[in-house]
Amino acid sequence: MISYNFKNISHVFIDFDGTLKDTDNIKADLFIKIFNKKNKSIKKKIIKHHFNNLGITRSKKIPLYMKWNKILVNPKNKKKYLDKYKKEIFEKVCVSKWMPGAYNFIKKFSNEKKIYLLTASPHQEIKKICKTINITSFFEGIFGHPYFKVKIINKIISKKKLKKTECIYIGNALSDYKAAKLNRVNYIHFNKENKKIKKNRFVINNFNKLKI
Repeated sequence: MISYNFKNISHVFIDFDGTLKDTDNIKADLFIKIFNKKNKSIKKKIIKHHFNNLGITRSKKIPLYMKWNKILVNPKNKKKYLDKYKKEIFEKVCVSKWMPGAYNFIKKFSNEKKIYLLTASPHQEIKKICKTINITSFFEGIFGHPYFKVKIINKIISKKKLKKTECIYIGNALSDYKAAKLNRVNYIHFNKENKKIKKNRFVINNFNKLKI
């Protein structure tokens, strides 16, 4: 059991994909499906890039994967592949599994703290997902792309005149860690230890193991 003192925490910033919902593999599989199923080297390259860049929006990934598959990157083609992805991802995310203890964690905290959901998924899409799976009421705010995590955290802290010690960020990607670090907010890393997240004291893979 990992102990973290939440007594003085009033505001929780939390990531969605790979932190609350087990969607990282689902998204990797979908990238492969809409691009290159047969070319093993391209497949490995896409998977590696996706997992090394969790928290990066699809609007940046898809043009890159188009180039690797020798697909002309222009507005028409980019929209075509973004639409293909969008068409399938919504339902897959909605029915995906919760990370262990994640649902009970946000449900409990929504009665005690202010929780803000921050994600690289498109803003309107994540709002629709939250509404569909009945979790909108758990959050004080929901922010997706093009809102940037670093700026949103800073804006909320400044607007509410919060002390940094009153806040905590929980995420699973290097981008989450950087957003917390740049705002000097304490960070809990979910899932696996990341070598680039040096000496991060709190790493969990199950919210039930987090003593609050």
